[in-house]
Amino acid sequence: MNAPHGFRKWFDWFACPNCGYRSAFSYSTAKIGADRKSFKMLYWCRSCERYCTLKRPGLLPLYGLGVLAAQVPVFVLVYWLLYDGLMNVNIFWSLFWVACIFVGVHAFWFFIGRFSKEYIAVSANEP
Repeated sequence: MNAPHGFRKWFDWFACPNCGYRSAFSYSTAKIGADRKSFKMLYWCRSCERYCTLKRPGLLPLYGLGVLAAQVPVFVLVYWLLYDGLMNVNIFWSLFWVACIFVGVHAFWFFIGRFSKEYIAVSANEP
């Protein structure tokens, strides 16, 4: 079964309010409002093929700002690890720690989404 047109698959926590299906991957799209100044995130359930949206969509910009704010210290840490690894000719451990940071950051944001995102059902004719 394929996702509807315009929906993309993301590595993000999803729990369908209609059928209770839970997954580490979500299918989502953004729909522009009638006033052309707002948008609405729509999610599609792979199990029941219904649509839902976020219960508190106001947290989405805060979620994005948190991602942007976390990128600066992570960049500094990765830069320092690579620079130190190149200077001490121990690049293996530097690359190992960079990979750990990469996995850790993705796991951290996955768990933030797991506990902060709640979904509510919307009518099927909305998208």
